[in-house]
Amino acid sequence: MLSGCTTPASEVQGASPSQQSQASETPSPHETITKEQVPEDNWVKGADTPYEAGCQDFEAGRLKHKDLETYRPIIADICENFEMNYDLVEVRYSPLVDREDLDYYVQANVFGLSYWNRYTTNGMDKRYLVILMEEEQDWWTAQLDELLQIEPVWFGPSGEAGHCYAAEPEALCPKLYVGNEGATSGDFDVLTTMMGSKLEWTPFRRVIAIHESTHGFQTSERLGHWRSWFVEGQATYFEMAASILVSSVRGFDGRDQAIAESHSRDEHPFKATNSAEAYEFLKNCNGRQYCHGLNYIGGSFAHELLVNTYGLETYRAWNLALAEQLPDFVWQGQPEAERVQGNKMFANLFQEYFGVNIDDWEKNSYSQYLVDQFT
Repeated sequence: MLSGCTTPASEVQGASPSQQSQASETPSPHETITKEQVPEDNWVKGADTPYEAGCQDFEAGRLKHKDLETYRPIIADICENFEMNYDLVEVRYSPLVDREDLDYYVQANVFGLSYWNRYTTNGMDKRYLVILMEEEQDWWTAQLDELLQIEPVWFGPSGEAGHCYAAEPEALCPKLYVGNEGATSGDFDVLTTMMGSKLEWTPFRRVIAIHESTHGFQTSERLGHWRSWFVEGQATYFEMAASILVSSVRGFDGRDQAIAESHSRDEHPFKATNSAEAYEFLKNCNGRQYCHGLNYIGGSFAHELLVNTYGLETYRAWNLALAEQLPDFVWQGQPEAERVQGNKMFANLFQEYFGVNIDDWEKNSYSQYLVDQFT
């Protein structure tokens, strides 16, 4: 189960829409929200969403950012014939949820899912978005009764409860239930999100749904932690690239902030000064929580290095081969024989598509790149 996995950026204050009940003008929470159902003045004029507006800026050469060249290949890929696919989601929300908050969060989810839907073998499963406020546990439970096979756990300080400190007014708490792991009652995923009544849209919160949509792709294709840098690194790479498109986040340097936070927050921060030290750190950190910064922003450097060295098409082909040929990754209870086989096949496919032994690449190219970026 993947839930709320993004590394928080610093809590820079963002504009918060006023919180008020809109029950009289809100469609039934069992209806699907589409563009046509939303009042016209709730949508960006000239471009339907911030993401489409960002692509217009990119294609016109107006997009400026110090890391634009680093992420140019994936941004160009995002913007090529991009369309928001609202058929990928169905939204259920309580009448108390602020409509402006709701619109922004739904758009962010649809944006990420629409992009990754291009690269799935059979298309993304529909995602139910169940959105509520902090004092609506009964409403939340009633919605999930018909959507889940398992007993939901209310938001709180645990992995099972959405990686949220508490169901409190200031919080934003996402929690994903995965259909192909048997958690839901059909062939769909359920992302339930608590939006606090005093929610402020920090830069981190503006991109969390983009990060999580990558996990939706990975789950759909049954990709997982065959290498410590793969899962969270890929999600962070997409998040960092996509955030350059969003004007409200563009001025915030998420990449440098994530590096700074990994130095200040991790129990054992990355302090390597050469590739040998970096490789030793990488080996020692494999799967360990105290290397949070390395697994997220450091992991993203693995993906950007692969894309920028070998090209996006080769990188995409490699992802497709992983999805088609590796054993399905199971987040809990993976048989040891499958884990060994999966790790071996991951390494073999890396050699096939990139022409280099994965251990040699990690020891030399990747380790040196980590040193260059973290310092």
